[in-house]
Amino acid sequence: LYDRPATQFVANFMGEANALENCGFKVESDAAPPLGTVAMLRPERICVAARGAQRRADADQRQFVTGVVEDMIYAGPLRKYQVRAGDSVLIVREHVAAGQQIFRPGDEVRLDWLRSDVRFVTA
Repeated sequence: LYDRPATQFVANFMGEANALENCGFKVESDAAPPLGTVAMLRPERICVAARGAQRRADADQRQFVTGVVEDMIYAGPLRKYQVRAGDSVLIVREHVAAGQQIFRPGDEVRLDWLRSDVRFVTA
């Protein structure tokens, strides 16, 4: 249910989900979107980095968008970012690790995710 929800309601009921509908950028996926569906992405599937950071080794399998941090919430072992990318605010969750860069509101960042992590759910 969590990784492959059938509907947008179930996706949000089981946890936070980013709906990539009318987001202001073209959503790339390994699968063609079925008619009547919305692209959805879990917050922990998104990686956040400085806008000019070196791209990951698997860059050919990822989608990249840039954005601006609107909020950062420290929650013990997690950081939760709200990042404006295109016309949407995406929620990003990452585990806190030593030496990891911390982004503050106003910072320009690059978000990326595996195209295979995009799920299509009915609205």
